[in-house]
Amino acid sequence: MYHYFKNKKLDYTIYITVDAEGDYLDTDEYKFITVNHTEATKKGFKDSLLRYYHRKDKKVKSMALDKSLYYFSKYNEYDNYWLIEDDVFIPSVKTIPLLDRRYGDSDLLVSSNGKNEKGEMGWHWSLMVRNNKSRGYKVKRKRAVMSKDYYIPLPWFHSFCQVVRISNKMIDVIKNFVKENKTLIFMEFMFNTLAFHNNLEVKTVEEFKLKYDDEPTDSVFKKKDIRVKNLYHYIKDPEIQRRYRI
Repeated sequence: MYHYFKNKKLDYTIYITVDAEGDYLDTDEYKFITVNHTEATKKGFKDSLLRYYHRKDKKVKSMALDKSLYYFSKYNEYDNYWLIEDDVFIPSVKTIPLLDRRYGDSDLLVSSNGKNEKGEMGWHWSLMVRNNKSRGYKVKRKRAVMSKDYYIPLPWFHSFCQVVRISNKMIDVIKNFVKENKTLIFMEFMFNTLAFHNNLEVKTVEEFKLKYDDEPTDSVFKKKDIRVKNLYHYIKDPEIQRRYRI
C-alpha cells in the first residue's frame, strides 16, 4: 500500500492505493485508489517495481505505484503529487507543507541524484534495455552489455524512491513514456532519468531520511532522531509511528 498526497496551494487530499482488490469506502480524511491489475497492465502501467516482488502471482505486473501513476495520468488535476510508501513515517501534519514551502515548484523531489554516464550494467541498470525480461541477472546483464536498445538514452540517473514528489508535468512525461513504450521502468531510475531528458527541474532533499536495510526491523530510527521537518524510512509499525508522532 502506498500513500499519495495531492497538493494545490497547500490544500491536501490523501489517497491510499490498495494492491488487493475489494470495496473500500472513502472517508472524510482518505480516498482509496483500487485499480484492477489487468486493466493497468494492459494500459502499460506495469513493472516500475522489480519482478521479485511478484512472488505470489507471477502474472501480476501492476502494483501499487503502477496503479497510482495510471490513476493520476487519467486524473491529473493538481500541481504536485507526493508518492509515499507505507513504511515511510510522516512525523507531523506540518511536515509536508514545510517541505512544499521550502522546495517550491520543482518537478521532482528525491533523496539523491546519482549519475550513470557510461551505461554501466551493474545493479539493476540492465532493465533499461528493451525486451530484457530474463529472470537471471547474469543473463540480463550479458544481454544488456551487447545491446544499445535503451528505453532512455544516456546519461541515466537514479535515487532511492520510498518517497518522491512529482509535478503534473512529470505525470504527463510518464504518461507519454508509457504511450510510446507500453510499459514503465524501474522506479529508482525512471523518475530521475525522465526528468533530466525532459528538462524538468530536479532537487535533492536533505530532509528525506531514507535508510536501506535487507532485513528491516520495525524501525531503523529511534524517537530521539525524529524531527518535524523530516520524512523517515524505515518505520512501519503503527504503534511505533503513534509513539514517534510530533
